[in-house]
Amino acid sequence: MRNILGDERLIAILGEIGKGILVHEHKIRKKLGLTEAEYKGILCIGEEEKITCQEFSNRMDLSVSRGSRVVDRLCVKKIIKRVDCDSDRRCKNIWLTIKGKKIRQEIAAEIQNIEDVLTAGYPDAKLILLKSDLKRLCGQL
Repeated sequence: MRNILGDERLIAILGEIGKGILVHEHKIRKKLGLTEAEYKGILCIGEEEKITCQEFSNRMDLSVSRGSRVVDRLCVKKIIKRVDCDSDRRCKNIWLTIKGKKIRQEIAAEIQNIEDVLTAGYPDAKLILLKSDLKRLCGQL
């Protein structure tokens, strides 16, 4: 993406990168028929992981009731499975179904493709430094 104003400020450049990434994420979500919350929900559960609905909501930074609605939609789409917890029937455990794992793998592959484009031509040592610098900048906010 081209910065229309020709702004060379770091924040403007990072903003343009962010916009480009969001465009790619939107394309992935649209291709898979997922809302933004469903997309993020799938990514917050490891392929072989079983978590509680409360942990899911925490990872998504959502209220438990909002997280529950996302879980409901993912269950309807058969992307996750939800069952009562043995020790506390008020608690539910969730995990990715086979379909959910395939979708998560497809998302991961698409993300890797985007990262490969962004990092093409960077020597490994320079890429390690770039990532370190960007992490440091994230810590400044």
